[in-house]
Amino acid sequence: MIDEVLSKLLNEGCLAKSRELHLLEKELVSLGKLQRKEPKTYLTKYDILFRYVSIWLFWQGYVLTNLKPHKVFQKVCSYFSDNQVVNEIISYRHSLKYDNLLPSEKAEKNLALLTQKFKDLLDRNEQYKKYRNFAKKHNNSLQHWLGEKQG
Repeated sequence: MIDEVLSKLLNEGCLAKSRELHLLEKELVSLGKLQRKEPKTYLTKYDILFRYVSIWLFWQGYVLTNLKPHKVFQKVCSYFSDNQVVNEIISYRHSLKYDNLLPSEKAEKNLALLTQKFKDLLDRNEQYKKYRNFAKKHNNSLQHWLGEKQG
């Protein structure tokens, strides 16, 4: 179960329990910047997926720590996709970032599929949908949303 995976990562210090909305805001701002970036390179698309995973973790009650965030990414993604596919996505990121090798079409496709999977997971989350819809109406202002919820 994913709960066991997350619990183990929490015990290893790779995750922390948190529901502090300013941490969500940071991820959402970063995601927005990445989504507006053109052209979208493989590294940009990978970073978008990473943000979706971070946001999904937040809605599960966790945030990444500075200890092995890519390990968390690999473990969480492998729960929702084939481990080999996830390892290939990560491997191509590494090859591109450090060896300047281009990813294959298959890697691009797998990255897009996994990104869509996490986007769909978030779209099924009622709290996320409420925030997203509210933010669209109020110029993506999390502070405005927080004021409304508290006021």
